[in-house]
This record gives sequence, structure tokens and C-alpha cells, in this order.
Amino acid sequence: MLTMANNGLVHDIFKDLDQAESYMHYTGLDKMICHEGLNFCQRIAEAGEDGYFVDYELSLACAGFLTELSRHYHARVRLDSSRFPSSNVHYANPMTRTGMIMNYLMANIQDVTLEKMAAHFGYQPKYLSRLIRQLFDQTFSQLKTETRVSISKSLLELTTKSIEEMSEIVGYPSVSNYYRAFKMATGLTPSEYRKMRREG
Repeated sequence: MLTMANNGLVHDIFKDLDQAESYMHYTGLDKMICHEGLNFCQRIAEAGEDGYFVDYELSLACAGFLTELSRHYHARVRLDSSRFPSSNVHYANPMTRTGMIMNYLMANIQDVTLEKMAAHFGYQPKYLSRLIRQLFDQTFSQLKTETRVSISKSLLELTTKSIEEMSEIVGYPSVSNYYRAFKMATGLTPSEYRKMRREG
């Protein structure tokens, strides 16, 4: 297997065999670095004829660019809005494992349980619980709550959905429990958060 990058996160994106869409959402980047990197990749793509060599050079250029963007990835890569490779979780590097776990959590937030997630990845629940603590420095329950709050923030900022609708979307059958969890995490009620974000 060809090593595409010396960054495990980027390498796993490039070597995924599923042919499914994979992407990373970067935040807080320098505009010039992004433009220069993308322009360089575009020049390679436009310079030569189609063929293995050009594809290989373009892959190396893209991998190098993504590796540079991924330095200090915890601060740069947003795990809850990226899409990581979905195969071979047992062999993925820790950075990609965190993304794969977040992908599953985001897609199944309404009724996710530790047992369901463990079955999905082929783990024992106790092992997955330890892995989550190791990767995220949180318990499964804490990670689930944080993810629900993160989804809620996006919905509050970007949609006009009612609080009742959002409560159901993120898996709280009781609106009062949703209010309580959101306020405990942010210091604001969902309505206060929406107002603050829209006014500020």
C-alpha cells in the first residue's frame, strides 16, 4: 500500500477502499495558504495529459497540501462536519478513528447507544467505552451530549426549526430535558443562544 502522506489522518483518507465520499472540514485557516495550495494542485491537473503519472503527482500534491492544513489538527479539523473513511476502523490511525466515531454519532444521534455503536464497529461495549475515553478524554455519555449540543447550535444558527423539532432531531423526547442539557452545556437556553447568534 502506497503511503500518500506522513500525516495519518490524510493517509487514511487517501487509502480508503470504499470509494465513498470522504472529506475534512478545516477551520481557522490562512486564506493565502489555501489559495496557493489549491492553485498548485490545479496547475498540475491542467498541465499534462490524463494518465497514471499525472494522477500520481496530483495525489502527492493534494496529500502534501492537506497534510500542511492538518498540522495541529485538533484545532483545525472539525470532526462533527467532516466525513472520514468508513472501512477498517480497527486499523485506522487514532485521528481517523475519532472522525469515524463522530460520523456514526452524528448520523445516529436520535437513538444512539453504546451497545449499538459497538455492534456497528465490531467492538465489545466495554472496549468501545475505553476507546472513546482514550480518544476523546470523555465518557460516551459526555461525548453524546456534546454532539447533541453541537448539532443544536448549528440548527439554531442556520434554521428556523422550533425548539420542539430540534429536541426531537437530537434525540431528546422531553423538551424540558433538552432545555436543561443545552443550558448546562452553554449557559444559555436554546432561544437565548439563537437570539445572541443572530444579533451578534
